[in-house]
Amino acid sequence: MYYIKKFLKIIPFKDKVRFLLIGLLMGLGYIITFFIPLTQKRFINVAIDKKEVFNYSFYILIFLYISSFIISLSHSTIYGFYHNTLKEKLTLFFYVKILRIKKSSIKKKGVGFYFDCLTGDLDRALYILSPSLFSFIFSTIQTLFIFIIVWRWSPYISIVFIFALLLSIATSIFSSKLEKRYWSRIRNSSTKVSSFTIDSFMNNQIINFTQTTKKFSKIFDKNYKIQTKVLNKNAIRHSASESFLSLISTFSLFMVIIFSISLVLKEEMSYGELLAIISYYQMLFHPVDNFFDLTSTYFSTNVSIKRILDIEQSSLDENKSDYLPQIVKIDNFKLENINLTYYNKELNKEKVILKDGKFNIINFQKVGIVGLSGEGKSSLLKLFEKDFSNLKEGYITGSFYNIVKKIS
Repeated sequence: MYYIKKFLKIIPFKDKVRFLLIGLLMGLGYIITFFIPLTQKRFINVAIDKKEVFNYSFYILIFLYISSFIISLSHSTIYGFYHNTLKEKLTLFFYVKILRIKKSSIKKKGVGFYFDCLTGDLDRALYILSPSLFSFIFSTIQTLFIFIIVWRWSPYISIVFIFALLLSIATSIFSSKLEKRYWSRIRNSSTKVSSFTIDSFMNNQIINFTQTTKKFSKIFDKNYKIQTKVLNKNAIRHSASESFLSLISTFSLFMVIIFSISLVLKEEMSYGELLAIISYYQMLFHPVDNFFDLTSTYFSTNVSIKRILDIEQSSLDENKSDYLPQIVKIDNFKLENINLTYYNKELNKEKVILKDGKFNIINFQKVGIVGLSGEGKSSLLKLFEKDFSNLKEGYITGSFYNIVKKIS
């Protein structure tokens, strides 16, 4: 939950409010679907008693069906637009973060890691604001009212409802715990595959590294077989849990139909109530399905959010002082005999990154600092912010500082 809370803080407040409004629209749809079986019962009973098909309940039922369709269509469309817009905002946000990370640090994790984060993980992370949350909440509330209604018609059928639901919930919880174990493995294995291929393509080292297509295929197969093995195990878990849930649903439906027909034959239940119970039974497992979707979404997004937030943390850890200075006009700025160094932790000694460097700006010139990674570009920019941590010796003067600085 720590990573999820941290990720939610990044999302603008207006987008959080929009998400809640979308959820309320979904709640309205659940209210309408709850009253549809009750209206069906009234429609069938009136039609049989009065021999009149097109009674007032018929028109109310048509209105509820149309309203349910319109709300479902509106909700799905609005959420799709919302998700795409939010993804665009956060893609730009994290893309800027990646630009601030040093090239050497990017190479350590591989370009594939950052590419995978922006294209795959960010999209999955945004599903933490998923309709599954509202679906689970509203369907659970709806199910409680279903138990009350069905209990009034037949306590025995209500007990069958409760037993089937509890058994399905237990199955879903067990399956979700297994799924949690697999999601981290899936993301790690997919990153290895993407890192190998993308890094090789971008650095143009496929031929140099593998020499032949045969060797390249061997390395690729080795990485991909690990991912395939994990995916196959997860597929077995998913199909087994789905099959068991289907078995529970089928058997309990059979029991409900047997009880209902016996009550109709005894004239203790009307045909309208029989069809309403079957309709409510079809709605009974919505909380289980939504719980299944919610846990699946949570586990996948939790892994993706950790990977996405690693970008922001890397940007903060490595570049607290590596930022561009404020855009100001510089009349003149001069560096002479500049020696820049930094402490290399691996070698346990100072390393020279610029020796006897010269840098001069006259009459508001526009200049650019160009060089390879580790040649002192960021260290030069630090001097504009009066950060001399990497400066070993040299002479600085100019209107930008309005001082003369000599370090030796």
